[in-house]
Amino acid sequence: MKKIALLIFLLSACITEFRAQYLYLYSVTGQAEIQEGSAWVPLKRGRALTEDNSVRTLSNSSLSILDRRGENLYSFQNEQGTKVRDIIRSKKKSSHLKEYISYLWLALNNKIERETESAGVVYKGEDITNEVAVSFRKYPVLTQLTDTLGNILTDSIKKGTPVFIRVTNLSDTDLFVSFLDIDSEGNISEIIPIHFLADMAELLVPAFGSVIIRKFPLIISYPLGKDYIVAVAYPKPFILSKVIALLDKEQLIAENSYSIEVVE
Repeated sequence: MKKIALLIFLLSACITEFRAQYLYLYSVTGQAEIQEGSAWVPLKRGRALTEDNSVRTLSNSSLSILDRRGENLYSFQNEQGTKVRDIIRSKKKSSHLKEYISYLWLALNNKIERETESAGVVYKGEDITNEVAVSFRKYPVLTQLTDTLGNILTDSIKKGTPVFIRVTNLSDTDLFVSFLDIDSEGNISEIIPIHFLADMAELLVPAFGSVIIRKFPLIISYPLGKDYIVAVAYPKPFILSKVIALLDKEQLIAENSYSIEVVE
């Protein structure tokens, strides 16, 4: 009888623990760590977290935490150790991602199991293309280019120079950010092509945070002359290629661009 009671207790404990697990590391842009005892160790995508865990990011890096119970995705940036529960409490209440959580959870598992770069799962929800096309007015961001050491580049850049994009979120909302290049001949191109919405987590920038997107290094190329880097941001993941045709090029350059002179 005691063995049966003990078995029931253990099963109940396992079920309770399973149900209680609802926090997972969704993405890391740059480098992030978790505290284990007195040491800090690298965080890997898909790791289960608890509210008592302490996490931190390195300089110009960020991480995102998938909260299945709260139906949200929290982007975070802080070089000091912070409890996961404090990250959740510090975030402004938002329902932007509520309908995406099941999809993001499926994509996370798919990516871990397949060990591929792409999430490989297609979202079949709402179409937010029109909303994203005018979002720069409501969700402003600052875009800059840096050298490989993280120094911000100004004035001119020589053709062939390796650079990274540094983006600063100027709003109080976590934002997914994607980028366009408008060259001196007026050609518009997507800088970091994203094909699955779940992969936009690589471009999720915390409110009032700045990140350097080192996973996607760039090389400055022709044509020479004035080049504009334009950021498009929104609190829900989006596919930029579907939005380009709706964008006003001149307005983007005037209101939301970083310009640089490409030289020989």
